[in-house]
Amino acid sequence: MTRGDRYWKDIAEEYNKTAPKNERRTAVQCKNHWNKTAPFISKFNACYDRARREHGSGEPDDQVMERAREEYKIMVKKKRPFALEHWWKAVKDQPKWGTSYPIEELVKRTELNASGSYSTSNADSEDVDVTQKRRPQGRNAARAEETDKQKCNSQSVGGISDESVRSFNELQLRQQDVAEKMAEAQLVQAQAELEKTKMQKFEKYLALVEKDTSGFDETEKKIHDQMIAFLSKELFS
Repeated sequence: MTRGDRYWKDIAEEYNKTAPKNERRTAVQCKNHWNKTAPFISKFNACYDRARREHGSGEPDDQVMERAREEYKIMVKKKRPFALEHWWKAVKDQPKWGTSYPIEELVKRTELNASGSYSTSNADSEDVDVTQKRRPQGRNAARAEETDKQKCNSQSVGGISDESVRSFNELQLRQQDVAEKMAEAQLVQAQAELEKTKMQKFEKYLALVEKDTSGFDETEKKIHDQMIAFLSKELFS
């Protein structure tokens, strides 16, 4: 098992500790999910950075966000809004996202590979030579290049490795997901309590309506009618 395989295995195990059984993921699924969604985070982050740099004096933060959202729609050439804003908010302050690529470059970038670097499908990319094929590497050269890549991937910014940053980002997202699920559960519970209270009031209302008041004096009848009116307003208004 390679270091990358172990990394994603650890991510999957950590995620599955709190995920419902029907939402658990394999290491491959976690890695593919990251590779599929991270480029969109990078693009929106670039739009936000541009909007923030152009931040006018006295302009509120929500206007900066609105301009970033519109910039993103223009970049991806789609009318629907950025759907991963909750993810971006969870990672935007991490070192990995502190420096963004120019928007023009990010338009070309399509996906992350296993090492965290970007690949591109555009023929006009500066990283692709369309006029000549690259000669195959010798065994020693290939081995040396792989060693250099591993060193780069393990190098840190302020002593924190890229893998540690990615792991932290994933944990942050998982924690946010757990918090959202807890909030949803609390909302469902609150709604259930509300329905229970409403049903109790309805049962009380029916009991009052069906109650024989022939033996009540004027004061008791008045109180009885007031209670019915109050419950009727609570239940049917």
